[in-house]
Amino acid sequence: MIAAGGVVAALVVWVVLVSVLTKPEPASRQVFDMGGPPPAAVAPVPVPLPPPVVGPGEVRAVLTPAEGFAVTGTAEGRREANGIWTVSIRIQGALPNESYSVIVVRTGGDPGTPGPTPCEFRTDAAGAGGCAGTLEAITLGNANVMGPTGAAVAHGTFG
Repeated sequence: MIAAGGVVAALVVWVVLVSVLTKPEPASRQVFDMGGPPPAAVAPVPVPLPPPVVGPGEVRAVLTPAEGFAVTGTAEGRREANGIWTVSIRIQGALPNESYSVIVVRTGGDPGTPGPTPCEFRTDAAGAGGCAGTLEAITLGNANVMGPTGAAVAHGTFG
């Protein structure tokens, strides 16, 4: 003969076991068939990446296209031991075999005043190119790649 306490304990264990094994999926994981076509795939929205983290005395900028252009690239700056900054630029997606220049505008400067031009270059047949040059000083600011007409074709912020 089974004691009444043993029957109650066995019944409680059975109820808990059944409720755990038959627990429905959370609503966030359930799939409901509404009888229509499958939902359209949502394309990811591109998010501009922040400049990569760099060490002391180094700055980088991801160059994004100016309105109406498809030019992208990178700009990097490194402070040399003598205090001079070396700046290098690489771009792609520009017009082939054209001349481009780089202008660096310092933060806090007069927006109407062009900054120094550390370098100029000519793109190759594929529309890629780059250059390197030096600046006496640089602070967090903008790098602008100027196209053959003098309009900015790409820009980025040093960080």
